[in-house]
Amino acid sequence: MNVLVQRIADGSFLAGDGTWERESGNGHRFQSSNHALRFCCEGHVFDVQVVLQFEDSRYNIYLPLKNTSSNGGRADAPTLPS
Repeated sequence: MNVLVQRIADGSFLAGDGTWERESGNGHRFQSSNHALRFCCEGHVFDVQVVLQFEDSRYNIYLPLKNTSSNGGRADAPTLPS
């Protein structure tokens, strides 16, 4: 299973260098869903979804993180932990 962060607006995936890539194979693989969720929440990265990606895509799980506050979220160039 791969744990990825996907931008909802265009379906691109967060890459290791903080850019957004069209192919999931280029996406940063988080250690766990907890790590991905914490990264997004602490970095105020919203309007994305954490994707639990399985070999058979029928079993993929999507956890959306939408901005519900008035101060705005961002889904642009977050800084990944080293």
